[in-house]
Amino acid sequence: ADSTDSYRFAADYGFSVLAFGRSIPGLREAWTAYQEVASKKAGYEVPFGRTADGRTLGIMRLTHVADTQEEAEKACREGINLYFAHLSGANPNWARKGYLAADQELTDEDANLDWFDFLQKHEATLIGSPEDVAEKIEKLRTELNAGHFTLWPNPVFISFKDVMHSFDLFASRVMPHFDNDVDKPA
Repeated sequence: ADSTDSYRFAADYGFSVLAFGRSIPGLREAWTAYQEVASKKAGYEVPFGRTADGRTLGIMRLTHVADTQEEAEKACREGINLYFAHLSGANPNWARKGYLAADQELTDEDANLDWFDFLQKHEATLIGSPEDVAEKIEKLRTELNAGHFTLWPNPVFISFKDVMHSFDLFASRVMPHFDNDVDKPA
């Protein structure tokens, strides 16, 4: 339920939400709508990225960490392209627009990118080297007050060995960038 209207609905009922693949501006749009409704219902300013009772809104991202950005892209590109082509059906540009904020234009470049490059361009994945992935998470934390991340650890057709290596890299080289209070409001 990643549409901005679904965030309004969730806030009206006090539900937390897990975003899947929206761009950062798309998330900002949805979370702003959530905050407005939640604040109105609560009668006070609810912190951005939080529910009225303090729970976090979450972000789920396709995640693959490799030793280099190039290795991560090579491992993920084919599977992501096949998976999202299947999901989007006959009208991929309609589906791509759903990842963007209302004021973001789906450009000709966007329409001509493969799914992997489109998702990477709009920062809707956590795919890369440990440093790249840590930087993407930090951007989501600082720009959106994001404190809850769910990792989708096998973006299609990744071998078990490579998934386990990704977990190892995430644990040893991404997680140390963050302290233990990531779920506290900024």
